[in-house]
Amino acid sequence: MCGIAFILSKKNSEIPKNLSEHFINYLYDRGPDNQNYYSKKNFSLISTRLSIIDTDKRSNQPLFSHCENYIIIFNGMIYNYRDLKNNHLKDFKFISDSDTEVILNLYIKYGNNCAKYLDGMFSFIIYDKKKNEFFISRDKTGIKPLYYYSDDNYFIFSSSFRSLLNFSKKNISNKGLINYFNFGYSLEPNTIIDDIKIFPNSYFAEIKKNKIFFKKYFELKNLYFKENYSKKINLTKIEDKLLDLIKKHTYSDVPICLFLSSGFDSNIIASFCKKLNIKIDTITLSFERFRNTKDDESIYVKQLNKVYKFNNKVIYVKDDELLDLKKKFDKIIDHPSTDGFNTFLICHFAKKYGYKVAISGLGGDEIFNTYGNLSKIRIIKSISKITNFFYFTKIIKFFLTKINLNKKLQNIFQKDLRDLSLYIFSRSLFIENEINSIIKNNLNIDVPHFVDNENLHSEYHVKEKLIEKKISYYESNIYMKNQLLRDSDWASMSKSIELRVPFANSEIIDYFSKYINNKKTRERILKNTNKQIYNIIKNKPKTGFSIPIDVLTKEIQTNQNPYRNFSIEIIKQFLNQNLNESY
Repeated sequence: MCGIAFILSKKNSEIPKNLSEHFINYLYDRGPDNQNYYSKKNFSLISTRLSIIDTDKRSNQPLFSHCENYIIIFNGMIYNYRDLKNNHLKDFKFISDSDTEVILNLYIKYGNNCAKYLDGMFSFIIYDKKKNEFFISRDKTGIKPLYYYSDDNYFIFSSSFRSLLNFSKKNISNKGLINYFNFGYSLEPNTIIDDIKIFPNSYFAEIKKNKIFFKKYFELKNLYFKENYSKKINLTKIEDKLLDLIKKHTYSDVPICLFLSSGFDSNIIASFCKKLNIKIDTITLSFERFRNTKDDESIYVKQLNKVYKFNNKVIYVKDDELLDLKKKFDKIIDHPSTDGFNTFLICHFAKKYGYKVAISGLGGDEIFNTYGNLSKIRIIKSISKITNFFYFTKIIKFFLTKINLNKKLQNIFQKDLRDLSLYIFSRSLFIENEINSIIKNNLNIDVPHFVDNENLHSEYHVKEKLIEKKISYYESNIYMKNQLLRDSDWASMSKSIELRVPFANSEIIDYFSKYINNKKTRERILKNTNKQIYNIIKNKPKTGFSIPIDVLTKEIQTNQNPYRNFSIEIIKQFLNQNLNESY
């Protein structure tokens, strides 16, 4: 796992040394074990390394091929790299035991088809000396980020959004800003800044003669939608698949831990670790003000650990410590988002305990559709059909505005009953007709009156009848990709922690998508794997990775979602700090 950056001069001019050093400084926490760059007049490949696989200096980057005609910088982890090495690259000489060199040799053998062989999380850039061209690629599901900026002088790529701000004109993106207030994050390819974009997942790009050509190497919808779905669950085959998945995700040459809560996803991982006799330490985060309440994770985890017998570390965060860490979070947040602070917190303590790799259950809710949005959407769709049929919608909305309800409930009756529209409504922080005034009143910014939902309908259109399959796809490719994965990456790497997310892995998504998944599927997997663990948590209400938000927000309207105020504070703080403007 590393931080990477790449600078290419379009005018064939020399790259100043201070530009390479700028990225090393920004990316240092992503790779405190080694920092280096390779420059050749008009370009520079920059790497900061967090040593996880083959910690020897021979695997430092930029890494040269054995023939020295190819150079790579790579951020991520390839879980099948040993299989690829043994089955596809037997004729190649290797100078290291790293997954980085496997990618490089795959490129030498397969060219721009190399990414489709990779099972893992990655973004990488390869310089091909023979062709004097550059190859860039990012993983299928968008686990590892890559931002880019282009003007008349440069192409610049980086693992960090903030590292590119110095080159940008810093014009705020209308789309990015409206997305932020709609969802709590900006949707790819847009960021909060107009001229900084996100390199698309499932794509590669080639830079030839100062022109960039993008091409999709994998159709992501193939992971989620099948011609036929199975209602019958084959627990034996599922177990074999998960055993293989957990084996690969727990391989490391450095200390590793699991973020253990009382939820199903982390306990499925923990149960398979126990079954495989993998000795893994666990970390559980709770809060002093939650102690001995329903939100106290440690109550359940102490019972769970009597079965696991793992080395479990329970952390209780006090209010003053929470506020102090929030100040540190505000200073280094890479891109504005209402999420990420919880991952930042637990990674802060994981680093204190000396871990460099952590496993998270992130992605399980998206596979098994257990957030609750599916049920909400079905209810909203049903009642909205009735009110629309009898033309009651306007009348009911009028009366709801007179009652002290939150904005969501006031607008619960919808006219647009398309599944994606209802999903966007269920996930939204602010309602469409209030976003412009919220932006104007809180940021003093005028934006055109539009919300880009029609473009979303075009981008995420699928020919699928089953609503549960569509919602799972939306959860993964709107919410998980654009917020959970992006925020978990920068928040964990800010603490020099490689965060692995087995349930966001493309192979496991592809495998489970052939089933008509629901909450019971997940419960059956855990019950079959470890009945004792299942019995402890089976009746526990779903709480998520919650933090005491009231400690962090100065003003909370009791009838509104507290994250509304929280989101306003986050964006104001970010813009003030990074754009040198007063909003």
